Amino acid sequence: MNRRSLRSRIALGLSAYSVLLAVTIILVGYSVHESVEWMVWHAQLDAEMASFLQQRALQPGAELPRSSKLRAYVETPGSTQADAIPAQLRALATGLHDEILVNGEESAVMVREHDGQRIYMVINISALENDERVIGEVLLVLGASGLVVLILAIWWLSGRLLSPVTELSAAVDRLEPGGNGGRIHVEPSAALEVQAIARAMNRLLDRMDELVERERGFVHTASHELRTPIAAVSGAASIALEQPGLPAAARKPLQRISRSAIEMEQLIHMLLVLAKSPERLAESAEDFRLDELLPEIIDDHQHLIGNKEVLIEARTLTATTLHAPLRIAQIAIANLLRNAIENTARGSVYIDIEPAAVLRIQDTGPGMNPEEISAHFAASARAERARGHGIGLDLIARICAHLGWNLSLRAPETGGTLAILDLRASLLVARDRSSAHEHARAPR
Repeated sequence: MNRRSLRSRIALGLSAYSVLLAVTIILVGYSVHESVEWMVWHAQLDAEMASFLQQRALQPGAELPRSSKLRAYVETPGSTQADAIPAQLRALATGLHDEILVNGEESAVMVREHDGQRIYMVINISALENDERVIGEVLLVLGASGLVVLILAIWWLSGRLLSPVTELSAAVDRLEPGGNGGRIHVEPSAALEVQAIARAMNRLLDRMDELVERERGFVHTASHELRTPIAAVSGAASIALEQPGLPAAARKPLQRISRSAIEMEQLIHMLLVLAKSPERLAESAEDFRLDELLPEIIDDHQHLIGNKEVLIEARTLTATTLHAPLRIAQIAIANLLRNAIENTARGSVYIDIEPAAVLRIQDTGPGMNPEEISAHFAASARAERARGHGIGLDLIARICAHLGWNLSLRAPETGGTLAILDLRASLLVARDRSSAHEHARAPR
């Protein structure tokens, strides 16, 4: 769809109106000119005709008018003089005729019948028609030039009229999220409508700041209130596991409590991280080897297999160095691995690190059909929770949006679900090249 700016719409509308008005004026002027011209020729030829008839009445043998401008012809039935009358005149009906070509010259002709004779009064208007065409061409050039100047003036004036709106748009664009109470300021001389829009936007910003402050207060409180009991549970479980003579029946539940506390702490950390801005999230980035981190994550999740006949197999682990928040990457990969293990009752979970920092985790479980995959990503786009798959995929999708990663789910023909986590945005080589490119483009 071809979208035009408001300025171009206004300029185009006014220009079209100006062109239409100019064409209308030209047509009306031409019509008036032709009417006046017809009246002038009619009055002059009618007077000449009356004078000629009056002279003929007094002197029947009076000569016909013969001059460079005015000529008269009389056609009498049976007269041999009829052959001297131009053929263009004999074809005319009675009355006034304008712009008739007689002997190669433009003429105005009045035809009248009197006492059985047909009288033609002809006046040469070639010079006047030539002058009229020259004047018309000059007026046309002046009109076209004036129209171009008018269109340029309309474009300039529309820009001036819309400059307050343009400045307001630029002021809104300069606002930064969490910009410490930044507001839109307009000049007191600005239009009332612009001032009303600015006041409405400032009221909206006030409400947004209030909501942000409430969210920050909640995050701070939740961080303290959630971390404290989890730390107490984790510490108590660790102390209990260190006690000598601990029965085997009690050790297994305590280990489960300890692991669950660690997982809960990771989940809370992820939720709190997602409450930060992407800039603050990137500040915690560090260099680490993805191929060395992956075996640690696999070992930490072996307990999820339990009694299931499931094998976690790390096949291709290409050496990959990332520059990203280590703990966030660990949590994201752990969520994908946990989902694959939980959705596989029997079979294998394959893990590969392809070149260019692409992580693939594929399970042999029942998998997600294409409709479920589409529904999941549609729900993520609407910030809704996808049913049946926990909150892990939603959290990973939000992390990817923060860090420039890309998560895709597929249903292979062999069955199961294939999760592809594209981490190229954090690949150390790519980041170094991007930084070098930006440095080369920086002005010196």
